[in-house]
Amino acid sequence: MELSTKGISMKVPNETAKDVVIREVLPGGAGPPPPGGSKETPTPPPIATPPQEEIKPKEIIDLPPTIQMPLEIKSCKFYHGIIPRVDAEMTLRFVGDYLLRRTEPKEGIGGQYLVISVKREGGYVHVPLSQEKEGGKQFYFMTTVKENTVLDLIDAHLARGQPISTTWNAYLRKPVNRSTWIIAHEDVILYKKIGSGAFGEVFLARMVDPTSEYVLDCAVKKLKLEATMEAKLRFMKEARMMRKTYKHKHVVMIFGIATLNSPLLILMELCPNGSLISHLRKNKGRVTILEKLRFSAEASSGLAYLEKMNCMHRDVAARNCLLSSKNEIKISDFGLADHKGMAIDHSLDKLPIKWLAPETMQDKIYSLKSDIWAFGIMIWEIYSDGEEPYPGLSNVQTRAKIVVHDYRMKFPEETPIEVVQVIDTCWNKNPDKRLTMGAHAMAMQQIYETKMPLLINQMMTAPQNPVAGTNGPIPPEQVPNSPQPEPQEPSAFLR
Repeated sequence: MELSTKGISMKVPNETAKDVVIREVLPGGAGPPPPGGSKETPTPPPIATPPQEEIKPKEIIDLPPTIQMPLEIKSCKFYHGIIPRVDAEMTLRFVGDYLLRRTEPKEGIGGQYLVISVKREGGYVHVPLSQEKEGGKQFYFMTTVKENTVLDLIDAHLARGQPISTTWNAYLRKPVNRSTWIIAHEDVILYKKIGSGAFGEVFLARMVDPTSEYVLDCAVKKLKLEATMEAKLRFMKEARMMRKTYKHKHVVMIFGIATLNSPLLILMELCPNGSLISHLRKNKGRVTILEKLRFSAEASSGLAYLEKMNCMHRDVAARNCLLSSKNEIKISDFGLADHKGMAIDHSLDKLPIKWLAPETMQDKIYSLKSDIWAFGIMIWEIYSDGEEPYPGLSNVQTRAKIVVHDYRMKFPEETPIEVVQVIDTCWNKNPDKRLTMGAHAMAMQQIYETKMPLLINQMMTAPQNPVAGTNGPIPPEQVPNSPQPEPQEPSAFLR
């Protein structure tokens, strides 16, 4: 079976061809819209006319939109779409490098700006496109150079050697083409919504593999069109973090991002079995100790890898662990992640209080060690079958119990004592006395490997009793492969 997009033939592997049902095509595609129209195909927003010089330090002004996005821009290889300033600056490496992008005005004001971002000596400059309101309606960055098209305007600055900003003495030298991980909207097909949040929705989808002619199954996180500017920046930050060279069995992989049109999309590895928290709650009383040990070891392995990459996740929780088709853990949701090693955040009202470390509650400080505290909370979630931490306590009560009374939760009775001992080190009030995530991963791996033979023997010989937390006899070939954490110092269960 073949699907057609952009005039090319996309082959669908035989084993999945029977499942292909096009329910929704994103804006920008060449195909016709669904019968009766589609809410996913809005009229392209106009481009606002900014002042003649670059907007600094804010890129947004209070002017009404007056011009439409030039059609020539869509096929321009150095047009990067709707990306924020920080993404543009990370892309420009040498003096004179430049790219085109779209950016939005303040909330409540329609339209978008087309901006040229340029690296100059000592920094960057971001100059918005302007257009005459009367006469030939030519485009310009500076009133001294005007042309009928945007690309002609850029060529004119290059040919004449004239700066696009005399204030900052910024010259154009070399365009920076967009990366192959920027996927065209017409190469993405959404099928079924499988999740939803305050600012985004997650869809089961298929995409054209940029390196082959095949269509791949994937998950797509789609930003809602009505999302706030803060949500959009967080969405782009998540994409920026995920597209780092994160390649680990227990970390969700990103395939690409669609920024050339609205809505913004993140395309990532499909985890068809949903979130860990949903799995635990749905199967309450039926998730075996062996499975919980494996979940704990796999999650710690993924987090140890992120620690090695100096990535603060800042939102470690069972809700942010996804399950593959083989029920393997994948760490996900990098919307709050950072590479700073330590961060101060004053927006505690927007954060999950019950997963925060004491130093975060008191001083709003995040670090790799605060992730370790949250890892302990997540392990408690696993062994409590997805219960909310600190049951019966409000956020305010939880904060008081931890900060004032140095309170720690008790684990369910079935939790192996070795696991409790490991988590006890995660919950040290002094972050400097918490061991590394790598050490905790080694400890969880050792516990899993030590207890696995005994637990398998018990499960194979015990009568079927799902209520007691065992699923009855299981054949050895169904035992999952143990996770492989990054090599770290020996832990001896952290004793």
